[in-house]
Amino acid sequence: MSMSLLVTKTRLPPLQNGYVPRQRLLDAMEANPQARLVLLSAPAGYGKSSLLVGWCHRLLARSVGVIWYALDDRDNDPARFVAHLTHACRQTLPKTDGQFPHEPSADIDACVASIINAITGCDGQFVLVFDDYHLITDGAVHHALGLLLEHMPENLRLVIGSRANPPLQLSRLRARDQLVELRTADLRFTNAEVGDLYRAVLPLTLSQESINRLEATSEGWAAALRLLALTLNQASGGGSDAAVQAALERFSAGQHHLFDYFAQEVFDWQTPEIQEFLLDTCVLHRFEPHICAAVTGSESAPRLLDQLVRAGLFLISLSDEVPVYRYHHLFADFLQRRLQLHDPARYQARHLRAAEWHAAFDSIIEAVNHALAAGDEPYAAHLIETQAWERLTASGEIATILSWMVTFSEATLRQHPRLCLYYSRALYLTGDTARAAQYVELADEILMQTAEQSAELRALRAITDTYRATLHAYQGNLEAAQTAINSASLRRALLEPLAQARLVNTVGYICYLKGSVPAAVSAYEEASDLARLAGHHYLTADAEYYLAQLDLMAGRLSPARTRCEALLAQYPAHTAPLAAVMIPLARVVYEQNDVVRAETLLRDAIQLARRAKMPDTLWSASVTLAIGLAVQGRGLEAQTQLQQAQSAINQFHSPVIQSLIGAAQAQVLLALGRFDEAADWAEAFRQSAETDFRRSYEQLVLARVLLAGGHPEDALAVLERVLVEARADGRGGQVIEAEALRALAQSALSRTASALESLERALAAARSEGYVRTFLDQGMPMLRLLRDAVARGVARDDAGRLLEIAGDSRRAVHPSTRLSAREIEVLALLANGATNKDVADHLVLSLGTVKSHINHLMTKLDARNRTEAVAKARSLGVLKDQETF
Repeated sequence: MSMSLLVTKTRLPPLQNGYVPRQRLLDAMEANPQARLVLLSAPAGYGKSSLLVGWCHRLLARSVGVIWYALDDRDNDPARFVAHLTHACRQTLPKTDGQFPHEPSADIDACVASIINAITGCDGQFVLVFDDYHLITDGAVHHALGLLLEHMPENLRLVIGSRANPPLQLSRLRARDQLVELRTADLRFTNAEVGDLYRAVLPLTLSQESINRLEATSEGWAAALRLLALTLNQASGGGSDAAVQAALERFSAGQHHLFDYFAQEVFDWQTPEIQEFLLDTCVLHRFEPHICAAVTGSESAPRLLDQLVRAGLFLISLSDEVPVYRYHHLFADFLQRRLQLHDPARYQARHLRAAEWHAAFDSIIEAVNHALAAGDEPYAAHLIETQAWERLTASGEIATILSWMVTFSEATLRQHPRLCLYYSRALYLTGDTARAAQYVELADEILMQTAEQSAELRALRAITDTYRATLHAYQGNLEAAQTAINSASLRRALLEPLAQARLVNTVGYICYLKGSVPAAVSAYEEASDLARLAGHHYLTADAEYYLAQLDLMAGRLSPARTRCEALLAQYPAHTAPLAAVMIPLARVVYEQNDVVRAETLLRDAIQLARRAKMPDTLWSASVTLAIGLAVQGRGLEAQTQLQQAQSAINQFHSPVIQSLIGAAQAQVLLALGRFDEAADWAEAFRQSAETDFRRSYEQLVLARVLLAGGHPEDALAVLERVLVEARADGRGGQVIEAEALRALAQSALSRTASALESLERALAAARSEGYVRTFLDQGMPMLRLLRDAVARGVARDDAGRLLEIAGDSRRAVHPSTRLSAREIEVLALLANGATNKDVADHLVLSLGTVKSHINHLMTKLDARNRTEAVAKARSLGVLKDQETF
């Protein structure tokens, strides 16, 4: 589902009335052609936005492409940020249809990579401008801009206007002479510029004495200078040099609030009708004639707005195509403080009118924000419940939902059990299951106290039971989960389609944890169909992820691969929920011996899950990668991934997940030859109590540890139990693995005939799906058994194929070994943003040699450009984050 965009945020505003070019600053912004970042950093009112707009229009006149993005605090939601940034790029960059997806995801890094690739392939120069960057607090956005600076194309420059230093690597850029900085001292109006400004806005000639006093009094602050100009215009019909002197005399040298002083002067000179209009509309972030009429309740609003535009009363135009405006931030703050102080009821009423107008025109985020600003929590709750929740969860804007939820009082929550449930779900989606459970119980308490038995309340009880069932399942309490979901199912007919999808999804998850493949598949297929019909790609991807995992559990590699690749092709690249789908696909390609692609998929999934704040996907991908790394002997990397997985689940408090990670830790330790530590886990596991949830993976790891410890009889006992249960539940993949391990246990007991029979059954079941690593990852004991099978004519073709693959695998090399030391040096420099000349200078090489190294490393990494080469190198662990020059 598409999110709504505010297109004026990504349009370069027109030049304002009375704009005066400040040549010294315009020249300074272009003085260093090597600069990657132009930073304007100063407090409010110093003319940063005006200077940026003027400079961008000057660049456009020289055919430089301008990508403009005016930020606000709502852009801290990653999904919202990416959607607007992608839209901004599409408006400016030529031929970008294939570069940017039509449904952007929350993966900011992927968006930045698309921008880099798109601009690299374009002719001409471009600037990417972020205005009001101080409003950004989200670390993912800062990280992405750091990535952009690191891999900046030579034909792009990043430009930031901010009230504070952005948390980017300014010192590094400064040391490399890649930074242009204009700060408060630079932005102050000089004596000459004060004269230019007043000659442009006042029809009189000021004496040098007046100009000197204006500069001294304002200290070059643009906002105060413009306000004083407005005061003079209104006080004397254009003013005079004497009027300037008189105004400055009235101003006390001890005045601490310079802007407020002059703003009061400007406000007092307006007609009562204009004053009322200013106070009524100051609550709006952006406005046009229709919303002004709605908020003021006056048909004359469009006329008054036009009057203010012509007067230039601190009104900033946001488009030269449609009449959309905003007040200068400082002037809006002044008006809002005045309105709140003198008439707080009116302040809230105007916010409420704005909320109603936005709701009527489907601008749901703005509607909720205004409702909350109005203090009308019940109305805000109604908007979230009826419109915002499904729309924002479908587009991944969970951060926006959580930012709203913390503002509601407990009294309001107690009147809105549905809101409690949505808050619970948002917390659950970000991994905070403890708090999620609290809000489920609060909703239940409210519903239990309600005597009314309407269809809506009974539906809410079904949703409550669904969410409770999910949380019980995460806790491993499947009996309680089943009871809750059975209760929810009794009221399923009362639920709308998406709530039904979540209910059936939960049924599938409980069956999945029980290890019952057919029942889980049936539930997840229904959940996927319901989610698709509703256009909810998060729920669709979640159901498809579990269906792929169930395919793997059943031993159906090809259907799992087809399912995952179809989903990846159907949705835009790097859509956040696709991170989960990459995990079963990685398991398939790993099993079929494409080890490098599996690692790439998992590292991509980890990065995407981290950026999109998806802890459930993050831990799963990290554990899967850790096991593969350990088999390759990359112990330190494997342990790092396990630590990341453990960190990701800290808030889950889930015995199910803890059990899986503990077993994975033991499997990694075993692969690294640290048997004693793996044995400690095995002993603790054998002593643990029985659980409601199936622990087949843990049982298979236990069998591995027992085999490695010289206890094949004990391993056989464990495997017999796994085989009986797996066959009964349709878990064919685990049957193959258990048969392979049983063959090794029987071989260790010198029961050769039985071992070959078990191996033959495993190979026969695995043949059609191309299983490889289940066998070869068992190491030399399996290779000896495969050779014995070939010699005795047992499953000769299957065993021979695996032995041939094993030989090829030993001869194959990881990309890190294909690259020369010099090529890795070149890659590291490219990763830090070095140009070809930078690399040549640093390594004392010719430009031709550098280009040759780049061509060779791109060929070895199968990369289309240097950005992709760096990304692949990092993804495969060839290149670590490091400073090189």
